[in-house]
Amino acid sequence: CAPRPGRPRRAWVHNCVALGAAAGVTDPLAEDHADTLELLDLLIRDLPSPGDGPQTGVTAARFNEAAAARHERALDLVRLRYPLEHPLPLSAAARAAVDAHRAGLSPTPADLPLRTLLAALAPRPAAPPAALSRHPGALRAAEEHFARIKRHQQTLLETLPTAHAYLTRLHAAPLSGSRDCAPSLR
Repeated sequence: CAPRPGRPRRAWVHNCVALGAAAGVTDPLAEDHADTLELLDLLIRDLPSPGDGPQTGVTAARFNEAAAARHERALDLVRLRYPLEHPLPLSAAARAAVDAHRAGLSPTPADLPLRTLLAALAPRPAAPPAALSRHPGALRAAEEHFARIKRHQQTLLETLPTAHAYLTRLHAAPLSGSRDCAPSLR
């Protein structure tokens, strides 16, 4: 029986902690287990010692919030990746990532997975980053730098041999200092 998309209300209940597919399934075909590693790391770092008492409840609540947030981020990726029959609204964080992508802003570490998917599915127009447009001298310097790189690439393209020519020359030349490699029968 294939796992159904969804998650429990709480991933940590008393002395039972759900990880991986038990903590939430969004897309059984595209699980990368990063959520399992992320939650396991959080659990190991924050696992209370016996006798911590009330702290256990705080730790469990924090873990449950992290599991719910991780599941919501994974759902946002699914919502962007697949055309759904009944489209679901994106979370506020996903909407902000889409808006930032459209504006050409740099991704934050939190929205990097969404921005990576957006870059593949909806490339933004080739416009200079916002910081460069506020500094005309920087934009000019960047354009000059890239022009130098293009000229250098063209020079290399014109002067270096093709891969085939290089390999032909490499295999045609005798090895320096080598003797006949035939086995000796002495």
